[in-house]
Amino acid sequence: MQLRYDGKNCGDVPCLSNFHLIEEMPTVPVFVSLDKQDQWWLQEIFTPLVLKARDWKCRQEAYLLLRRHFHERLLQIPEFRAEKNPPPLWEDSRTLRWVPYAQLGEFYDIETGFKWSEEDLDKAWIV
Repeated sequence: MQLRYDGKNCGDVPCLSNFHLIEEMPTVPVFVSLDKQDQWWLQEIFTPLVLKARDWKCRQEAYLLLRRHFHERLLQIPEFRAEKNPPPLWEDSRTLRWVPYAQLGEFYDIETGFKWSEEDLDKAWIV
């Protein structure tokens, strides 16, 4: 029996790169504004330089400079959880959701993270 690592053009041969111990699930990106400064940064810095920039090269360079701060506040929420308590979409984005600072308590708990819906929370504690 043959085994290949790369999943490209394997045909009928099993590919190691196709094996996943943990099943991946679709996620929703959510930017969490932990304070008013985060909200200002997303609106005044990140959006014009990265999300709305027309020039691809300028957008890429800006993203590389700003990505650390962006990803420090970005959560990847499982889709099934986010659809029951969805934060608003960010401006013209079709995928990026955000938690406004004024609504932080509605969507996010500083100790436990993204808030579950009451229905899902009850299921999480069933033994």
